[in-house]
Amino acid sequence: MFYYVEGTVAELLPSLAVIDCGGVGYACATTGQTLSRLKKGERGRLYTYLHVREDLFDLYGFYTQ
Repeated sequence: MFYYVEGTVAELLPSLAVIDCGGVGYACATTGQTLSRLKKGERGRLYTYLHVREDLFDLYGFYTQ
């Protein structure tokens, strides 16, 4: 569904990066290695995988494809 999200890195938390894309913050679960390559307040791009279940929508972000 989403190939990638690109925008300003709004937050960096343990195992989570929030990318602000046009005023919408996408929370992407990610790894420490990916987090180490992002800087809060700068532009970033994460390639994504959306995991959907009946009771869950999880968005995972990766620095590389």
